[in-house]
Amino acid sequence: MIARREQSPARPPRRGRAIKHWVALGALGALLAGCFGGSDVAQTSRTATEHPEGSEPTPRPEPGTAVALAWSKTLAHWPGTVTVSGSQVIVADGQGVISTYGVDDGTRGWEVRLDELTGEVLPAIDDHTVLLSAVDQFIALERTTGATRWSVPTDPAPAAGDGRSLAMGVALVGDPSRAGAPAIAVTASDTGVLRGRRIDDGSEVWAVAGDGWLAGPMAVHNPSGAVVVISQTPHAALVRVLDGLTGATRWSREIAPDPAAPVIAGDVLILAAGGDDGSGRAGWIESLDLATGRERWSTELPAGFEPYQVPAVDTAAGEVALVDRMGTASLIELATGRIRWQVATEGVIIAGRVALTDGFMAFTNSKREVMVLERDTGRRWGKITRDQEPRSLPISIAHVGDRLFVGWRWVEGSPLDALDLAGAG
Repeated sequence: MIARREQSPARPPRRGRAIKHWVALGALGALLAGCFGGSDVAQTSRTATEHPEGSEPTPRPEPGTAVALAWSKTLAHWPGTVTVSGSQVIVADGQGVISTYGVDDGTRGWEVRLDELTGEVLPAIDDHTVLLSAVDQFIALERTTGATRWSVPTDPAPAAGDGRSLAMGVALVGDPSRAGAPAIAVTASDTGVLRGRRIDDGSEVWAVAGDGWLAGPMAVHNPSGAVVVISQTPHAALVRVLDGLTGATRWSREIAPDPAAPVIAGDVLILAAGGDDGSGRAGWIESLDLATGRERWSTELPAGFEPYQVPAVDTAAGEVALVDRMGTASLIELATGRIRWQVATEGVIIAGRVALTDGFMAFTNSKREVMVLERDTGRRWGKITRDQEPRSLPISIAHVGDRLFVGWRWVEGSPLDALDLAGAG
């Protein structure tokens, strides 16, 4: 039966500025819970090899919804990041195990066990490379086999207790003169230093001194070779657009503290930030010309953000979706900044990506839920929880179409679930 929550759980621990740790589930338990009440859908069983007899999950969607468990895989450790690229779901768990699964049926692909913890920093992936940030090194794997191509340590940090800096963000940049062919791997450490490395062997091509610490993932625009980096200081944040092939700064500007991760939509840069600059605005989202930094539009929002929150952009539909740190979800018109709808939801947002599927907007919150809203209207469509596992947290999500991939933490089994959200418009 669906469990009622009397209070929201405390914020899970954070490691430095890294993504929040959201969590797992065990080999048993109910899967999907909703809030409007109603009948159950047909039970969906997992394979006996993955779940002991008698422990099959029973999806319990909200009435009027239909969430089907397409497949589920038990992981050795909690899934720090889940990324979909082509026909693969690529999972980096919290203990340095990288594994791939087929999008359609969960077929196991390659698996690599690294010597270092990979944490929760989003990997950079293209057709040839999986670039990862481990605790004190950067690692490039071959996309098709998982074989290690190269590994390089981070920069020494004399002030650090262990004498090293933590690896942070990564990006892959193509060469515009060669139709976006892979060329440079960009790496950043917690000292703020950015380095461009040859994608084939990891040797350094350029280096740029940091100003503050890296505030979330970088964004890449392969048609122009641009890399967008946000650096955070105690008083402000600085956005810089670099030439990914040379490290030269194309333009930079100061923005308010508490930014979300930058995202690129066509030839514009989308930034969202808080309002601790004395402007009187709680937060806002703005569109900047990627080539020049010129503002195209700016729209006020109710609150600020966390650095590892990643908005979702659908350039074909002309929409950007994001959730501020207090749980207000917004769907914004890309061309004008007009708010198509805005909804206050339950639970604060600590970190995480927004999944903008064909028919839905989905995101995780501090109430240990995946909140699902109708994309057209913003109406709450359902919530995905594991109520029989009271400590379970959805730590990572990704999607293809209306198939949502959810990784869970803090329960035996640490599963990766592929869920089909029905009823898309």
